[in-house]
Amino acid sequence: MTQPAAFSSTFFYDLLTAVTDVAQIGVAFENQVSVVNVPAWAVVSAWNGTTGTYTSPVEAGTGRFFTVVLNKLSTTHLECQVKNEGGTIISDRSMQIDASVNVDIYTGDHHFAISAQNVTPEAMGGGLLDVSPQPQSAIANHVTGWGTRNSTATADGLNTSSYYALEDNGSPTYGQRLVTETTGAFGTIPMFDAANFSVHQIPRLAATQSSVNRRIGKLYQMYLCDSSFPISSDITIPIDTGVTAVFRVLGRTVGASYLLVAMRKA
Repeated sequence: MTQPAAFSSTFFYDLLTAVTDVAQIGVAFENQVSVVNVPAWAVVSAWNGTTGTYTSPVEAGTGRFFTVVLNKLSTTHLECQVKNEGGTIISDRSMQIDASVNVDIYTGDHHFAISAQNVTPEAMGGGLLDVSPQPQSAIANHVTGWGTRNSTATADGLNTSSYYALEDNGSPTYGQRLVTETTGAFGTIPMFDAANFSVHQIPRLAATQSSVNRRIGKLYQMYLCDSSFPISSDITIPIDTGVTAVFRVLGRTVGASYLLVAMRKA
């Protein structure tokens, strides 16, 4: 067994407790990416209580990176824009927090996610895609983002594990993009094997290029899991021979009838 390339990137995790204002998330996110992360992200514009801009480390040999802009819309609403290397906004989504809530923050050189443990959980995130076995520089359409709400904090119902932003024919579009590792449309395989053990897969996304739907790449440090796992629960999953990793189920709703997504925390 060989560890997938999607798990070769760095990963870091932080838990904020009793968050009452999304500005606290902005402070913690900046500290996480600029101080805790190795290699560190670049702080383009420091968090000032309402907004902050951060750029992920430039990938050696390819020049790939992405930019995250956090905007406080209100005490309980946080917006997140994800931009590609050219500054194009690929994703513009947001999330809401309860009056006092724990918040999970996941970061790394290729990914990020923020997940609020609300009564009705919400989350947002994004990053690069692992396009292997192609060279990582082979596909220009490799930056994605996702989130519970639209850019104005309206719950638009596009929060299942199937929804992500990518470019369709060069135009950033938010839609259902999740496909399985098997042949066919997403949601076609059971998530438990014959012995009733949970089957996990790295999420792979599709987009339209030259008017043809194509599989683009896989999300870093993320796994699909069965919807029987509670939100914010931890799952230990083998990722290589003799190697396991701990993933936490994100605050998204069920996609493809039975799928949730979990992010690596340890």
